[in-house]
Amino acid sequence: MSNYTPISYQSTDGLALYARDYPALAIEANPSARVPARLPVVCLHGLTRNSADFDELAPAIAGLGRRVLAPDVRGRGHSARDPNPDNYNPNVYAGDVVKLMHDLGISRAIFIGTSMGGLITMTLAVRHIELIAGAVLNDVGPVLSTRGLARIAGYAGRCNTLSSWQDAADYLKDINACAFPDNPDTEWRKWAARAFEEDDTGKLALRYDPSIARSPANR
Repeated sequence: MSNYTPISYQSTDGLALYARDYPALAIEANPSARVPARLPVVCLHGLTRNSADFDELAPAIAGLGRRVLAPDVRGRGHSARDPNPDNYNPNVYAGDVVKLMHDLGISRAIFIGTSMGGLITMTLAVRHIELIAGAVLNDVGPVLSTRGLARIAGYAGRCNTLSSWQDAADYLKDINACAFPDNPDTEWRKWAARAFEEDDTGKLALRYDPSIARSPANR
């Protein structure tokens, strides 16, 4: 059962974008009691990932009484692919987040950014610090690891279609086990379900535009 509402919105340059909207759940025994409004949370995923990465964290946060927004960054998931690969960069992504918040009437939020999502959050902090009430950065910092960048460059945009969900799970394990050596097979299968989708031929394809690897920001 879906515990979020899908949102479709448009970037300032006309690209069709998508986000998951998890409503805040009431936590008061007395529904008429007045409680302070809790700031929403914006979850931003990594370079080759999408909003489904937060399908466990987002409901947990919503259960604490906070609305959660998890956008698919342009070129990922249900968001449209950009015909200009140069637009695959944190400045443009940050502008898309600003547009989403403006469209929803949100003036301030707490951010959770994983890897590229953390870079987007830091970019927002430079351009629109007034939007950020707090931030949690995961797997990223102000100085990027050259080793980590080289590992990402080794697989981003390079996967062909696969024949089975087991192949998809094995692919993700192969490129990520160095960072998550204790992940059980059940977890890799979860990752596969988030990262892949069936194409028109019934094959499994990654849910992102391979052209993200052509952006100068990702070279």
